[in-house]
Amino acid sequence: MSNGWPIGNKTPADSSILRNAHREGRVLITRDKDFGTLIFRDKHPHYGVLRIPGSMTYKEQAEIVLQTVRLYAEALERCCPVTIETDGVRVSEEPARH
Repeated sequence: MSNGWPIGNKTPADSSILRNAHREGRVLITRDKDFGTLIFRDKHPHYGVLRIPGSMTYKEQAEIVLQTVRLYAEALERCCPVTIETDGVRVSEEPARH
């Protein structure tokens, strides 16, 4: 797993993180809602985003990510944005632009 930038550097802009994930063909896992804006409003190309709630502990986040990847693998393979919410999982059928 990669955080998308070398250790010691300032945190890059969200658009740079999404661009790096796209260039590497990776699904981006994040707690940041801003990536939805980049995908849906600004039409940035992507290979999928999995958004997790920030209200969970890191252990809970890891467990829910593993479970979601198993259950929603097909949607993630289609590069659909997937959002884990407190009451379930939402899959957006927004077509990815490679």
